[in-house]
Amino acid sequence: MMRNEVHHFAGGKKPNRFVSLGNSILGQRSYYPNFPAPKGTSLDLQFWKKLQMPCAPDVLISPSRLIHLAKRIGVPGQDQPLAKEGETLLLNPGKLTKINGGGTFARLWIRPMLESDIPEGVPDDEDAEVPHFVASRTRCEIVRI
Repeated sequence: MMRNEVHHFAGGKKPNRFVSLGNSILGQRSYYPNFPAPKGTSLDLQFWKKLQMPCAPDVLISPSRLIHLAKRIGVPGQDQPLAKEGETLLLNPGKLTKINGGGTFARLWIRPMLESDIPEGVPDDEDAEVPHFVASRTRCEIVRI
């Protein structure tokens, strides 16, 4: 996907490749964010609806060879394309094993939501959608083995 992207770096600062990928996944609401696919790619469009993301996930775990990281994306005030839709914890735990030894893995601790965390003005209806800000209540630790 990176080969197909065009970036204009503000102030010469290059964005993190993995964060750019995460923003692309969220922005296109697809688990296959490189659409239309490059020539020669085998993509069966009869299953296209299964690749669609109905909403932004609270936690997006995407193992990669890129450097391990945990970062909130789509956070208001950080000039992210989905800032108005809430926040997602983007997690790349890295590879568990590498050729010459151990790799990395991630541990997540998600604090339960308290009543005081519920924004004012949310209906008391049990079926009402409530913003739950999982990324703000999550502690992530990337462990090297």
